[in-house]
Amino acid sequence: MKNTLYIFTVVSMFFSIANAEYQDIAPQPDRTEDITSTYQNMIVVQRKAKNKANHFLLQSYLGLEFSSGPQSIKSLNVGLGYAFSDSFELYINYAPTFFVQDNEIKKTVENLDLANGEKATLVSPKRSYAAGSELFWLPAYGKDSWGPNSIIRSDTFFKFSGGVIQYSGASGMYYGLGIGKTFFLGKFFNFRVAAGLAAQQTILNDQKSTTQSGIFEFGSVWYL
Repeated sequence: MKNTLYIFTVVSMFFSIANAEYQDIAPQPDRTEDITSTYQNMIVVQRKAKNKANHFLLQSYLGLEFSSGPQSIKSLNVGLGYAFSDSFELYINYAPTFFVQDNEIKKTVENLDLANGEKATLVSPKRSYAAGSELFWLPAYGKDSWGPNSIIRSDTFFKFSGGVIQYSGASGMYYGLGIGKTFFLGKFFNFRVAAGLAAQQTILNDQKSTTQSGIFEFGSVWYL
């Protein structure tokens, strides 16, 4: 009888210890669903960097053109604009200066000899200036990380442009479509970068034609 009681006691203690250990290692209930249900209807709205509506703007930027044509062209642009709202800006743009560099295709052609013995040439008239308008649509805004500890607020925009290029002795139209971002670095000064496509009327050997090119622009914009 005494042995039976002893065995019963040992077995009971074994099962008690085993049950306690199981409770310690047993997975706890997942509270993720409770947390998710708490925040599932919550919406976070990012604060805009600045209120732009009803402000005048000044912009200046360098435009780079990339094409398969005989020349690579860089233009210095300045413009005066107005923000009708936080989502729409309109600029009057003027490009008084162009920097022109001959591409390899022009150098190759000018090394060729024609059937009459003369050298082949590709002649483009000099650009005097360009003037037109630019419409910005700014549908999105947010912030970008700059290193581990800094954040820069920014806008994303679509740009629609058009105007006239004045050559020496002739003129042509241009149209452009681009996308870019404005990074707000201060109360007034901001950095802007954009890329896109352009179609423009060019003149080569006295023949006017429409060509396409890639555009990359970077510069500054001031909200006054």
